[in-house]
Amino acid sequence: MLSGSKRQPSSPKDEVVQYLDSDPIDISPLPFWKENQHRFPAIAALAQDVLSVPATGAGVERLFNTARDICHYRRGRLNSTTIQELMMFLCTSRFDLQEDSSTFLKEVFTLDEIEAGKEEEREYTPEQFELDPISDNEEPGT
Repeated sequence: MLSGSKRQPSSPKDEVVQYLDSDPIDISPLPFWKENQHRFPAIAALAQDVLSVPATGAGVERLFNTARDICHYRRGRLNSTTIQELMMFLCTSRFDLQEDSSTFLKEVFTLDEIEAGKEEEREYTPEQFELDPISDNEEPGT
């Protein structure tokens, strides 16, 4: 624990002053804020927001890939509201599809068969498949 007064600060400003006046200690941030969340509630809430940022940007990258597919150069006249609604629909429908797929799999296959199928999917690598490149610049048949 930090040394100094254990009293609750009356305002966020007092909380910051009390935090800055305390002696530094050698502890990881997560345990520190869990231990001191009642002592410094405003700063602890801020720390929770900052420390809960995901380590990767995979979700954001997926979102930008979806936006790229929607805002294709051949769809240059889409209204911004239409783009926003399409993005929301695609993001929410992915969850519905996963849930429907999961329910269907459980009805048709045993849990062992489902696990075997998932394991088989993990074993495949992109190098195992021969893919033909797709061009956005060429028209079909040229």
